[in-house]
Amino acid sequence: EVPYLWTITTSTPQLRAKITYRLKARGENTLFEREFTYVTSDVWFWVLDFLAMRRRMNRESRIALERLRERLEQPASRNTV
Repeated sequence: EVPYLWTITTSTPQLRAKITYRLKARGENTLFEREFTYVTSDVWFWVLDFLAMRRRMNRESRIALERLRERLEQPASRNTV
């Protein structure tokens, strides 16, 4: 549903993952949502996820969204690549 919804999926024998991005109009602003879901069949990955990976991915997601917000809030002339 471009430009309001993007979904990225990937899989390996041990892991299936999906990242979904949604944009919603909120008055003059835009709400940007990011959802990351994954399923693993490997018990060791599950243990590692429980102990450390989930916190790391949440932190990295927050940082990525902060960088995106900063980039989008820059004046238009500076947004070109």
